[in-house]
Amino acid sequence: MAGHDVLMVTLPPFEGGVPAKTRILCNHLAALGHRVTVAWYATFAHHSQANAACWQILAGRHPTTVSATAFDHFSGYAVGSWLPELEAPYYLLSHRWQDLIDRHDRHIAVGGSPMVGHILAQAGVPHFLWCASDVMADRRDRQSHMPWPRSMVDALVTRPWLRRQQRFILRHSPLVLGVSRYTTAQMLRQGARADRTDRLPIPVDPRYFTPATAAPSADIIGFAARFEDPRKNLPLLLDAMALLRRRRPHAKLHLAGCDPSPATLARVSALGLTACIHFAGAVPAGQLADFYRSLDVFALPSWQEGLCLAGLEAMACGVPVVSTDCGGPADFVRTDISGILVKDWRADSLAQALDRALTNRAALSAGARALVVSEFSPSAFANGIATAWNRVWKEAP
Repeated sequence: MAGHDVLMVTLPPFEGGVPAKTRILCNHLAALGHRVTVAWYATFAHHSQANAACWQILAGRHPTTVSATAFDHFSGYAVGSWLPELEAPYYLLSHRWQDLIDRHDRHIAVGGSPMVGHILAQAGVPHFLWCASDVMADRRDRQSHMPWPRSMVDALVTRPWLRRQQRFILRHSPLVLGVSRYTTAQMLRQGARADRTDRLPIPVDPRYFTPATAAPSADIIGFAARFEDPRKNLPLLLDAMALLRRRRPHAKLHLAGCDPSPATLARVSALGLTACIHFAGAVPAGQLADFYRSLDVFALPSWQEGLCLAGLEAMACGVPVVSTDCGGPADFVRTDISGILVKDWRADSLAQALDRALTNRAALSAGARALVVSEFSPSAFANGIATAWNRVWKEAP
């Protein structure tokens, strides 16, 4: 069977969990013989010249589409919008989006929240949506850190607009796939139809993410994320480390994903943790497995997670995960089997769980690896994609 021209509508494909899972899906479809194009809404951070903000419209600025490359070798397009400062316009169908849609015969939306699916839902083309969280849960912590003028606009304009868009998506998308049981439950609560909602976890390749030949045995806790995102709740982990070091004075914390802010460095200093914390910066994808292997325990202090691919990758490397009960991680963090799920957001509870995981590391390591291999394998993912593809287009992918 000849491959299809697949348009992947997604977030800017540069960093974070959504680009990681989008890359996995793109590579999978390309391996099946499909021609994949990646398209995303242009942001000020990456393609500011493609948008027309309110202060630029009077000067004659119009949105444009910028050609780019995604995930090293896929054709890509950053699509501009009017009034991007309001966020909701990112997800509106325009002639720029319609042109891309018309040039492809298969369409998929991949996002953190369902919002990127609005473009395809408005276009009325058969598609499926793969997402991790409802839009309000995804934005909650960012909202709480907005300056008051932006917060007012957000409350009066952006949030109501986004809620309407999300309702439209969930009513009109032929198939909504959540990365976890937590996600699918959210989608159903927000109005998705039960007969059009299913679960598709993000896979991990156990041939690449493999355990170290010997455990580190150095009381090293690790966390890999854009930890300056308020949703990741780094302050809780720092407070827990301060308590853990009373029991384990040699315990260390390795943080990967971004550079620390001045506020984070100040908190580290105030807690007396400067000497025991290593900031690894943004670790390239090809070096992540080595980062995980250097850890005794992976910590996940988040307020909310749709799944957390980094936690799964760490477990595939034989590293148990200690996580708050923040949503998606409940699918893979099973207490005293693959790690420990902490039922509250208290520093003493997290510190106790980290101490316990370090004590029982050998048994938890084996359980963590076994769970990922059995439940989050590439073959299970391939079967899930085949099922979704058949439900939408009545054919094998």
